[in-house]
Amino acid sequence: MMLTRERLLSESLLFSDSRISEINDWFQAAWSGRRRPLVGSVDIRDAGFKVAVVDANAFPAGFHHLHPGDHESCVVGLSDWLKTNAPDVKTICLVPEPLTRNPAYVQNVIALRSLLMDTGRTIYLAVPESELSGREVPAVDGTVSYDLLTVEHGLPFVNGEQIDLCILNRDLTDGGVLRLSSDLEAIPSVLGWHNRRKSTHQRLLDANVTLFSSDFGIDPWLLSPVWSYSGEKCLAQDTCLEMMAASIDQIIEEVQERYEYYGLPKTPSVFVKNDRGTYGLGILTVTAGTDLIGMSKRKLGRLTYGRGGQEVEDFVLQEGVPTCQMMGEAVGESVLYCTNGTAQGAFIRLNHKYSDGANLNTPSSEYVPLSLDTLPAIHRIVAELSMLAVADEVAAYSSSMPTIS
Repeated sequence: MMLTRERLLSESLLFSDSRISEINDWFQAAWSGRRRPLVGSVDIRDAGFKVAVVDANAFPAGFHHLHPGDHESCVVGLSDWLKTNAPDVKTICLVPEPLTRNPAYVQNVIALRSLLMDTGRTIYLAVPESELSGREVPAVDGTVSYDLLTVEHGLPFVNGEQIDLCILNRDLTDGGVLRLSSDLEAIPSVLGWHNRRKSTHQRLLDANVTLFSSDFGIDPWLLSPVWSYSGEKCLAQDTCLEMMAASIDQIIEEVQERYEYYGLPKTPSVFVKNDRGTYGLGILTVTAGTDLIGMSKRKLGRLTYGRGGQEVEDFVLQEGVPTCQMMGEAVGESVLYCTNGTAQGAFIRLNHKYSDGANLNTPSSEYVPLSLDTLPAIHRIVAELSMLAVADEVAAYSSSMPTIS
């Protein structure tokens, strides 16, 4: 039973004009009762035979890579979110990461500020770190300075002026939440990596993919990776590697069965990933459980390295989805940016050093803006399924944690 891109697109009728209308209606109904995320980004792997979100970020840091032609649609999404959730807001404080040696990140902050300014609000850039206040911070194109943000009784102030709303663009890996009143946070701090888990997102994403696939008659495997979770500080246990190896082999077996069912001459692989954190840290790729058992201590050590020196304790084992996207000699993956829960912009992450089955989020990556309209509709669809899952995450985390105030 051979599966081709044409069969995925035509026999399933997923992308015919009539079904796109149905799909839009499906999402409209799905969002009922959910609070849409203000922003979010997803990494998408398109293998030709399947398309899946492999990572989702609640605090995107690549707004400067978006295609200029998508600026207006991103602003529309931001404006719609503000009209619905914060109609009286006139002043907004954008709170970036306290990074002073990453000009590319600061360029992202400038780009996000520009989008927010075009919603007609007054935008401040401010950080709670007093040592950064007033300093010139280098960006790729020029410099910027941050004001000082203070929080008093859950209320934000910039240079003594009370601000209506704060938008975090820092991932809170270190747990340094601002103790803002929750109604003044556009992006809930419970989505910071001090609290958030990739395994939770994947579990909730799977639930949405299953519903969508059932309603549109498509195999959910075509829209989501096979995965499992290795938790409870696994590497502290003597039998950890054996348990992880067994889980890897189970994933390999299940993916191999799908490959054989669809007549795909592929070799399955598994990404072993940090259950929390970003920047492509703490990732290994294996093709069998024995790869992990026989791995050198030096290579295994990469698994335990997280951002900011945070030690990795829990892992997601995720089917390696190869990519068919290329630009020149480089392989790539789509990164879609969403505002108000809807895909509105994109770029492609390229890597000349790695193969189509490798982790591409490395220091050797390059980023090329892409107009969202140039990407297949399925990229937008899986991105928005992921945004539904982010909304579900907020509800799940908020119900199990005390409100930060």
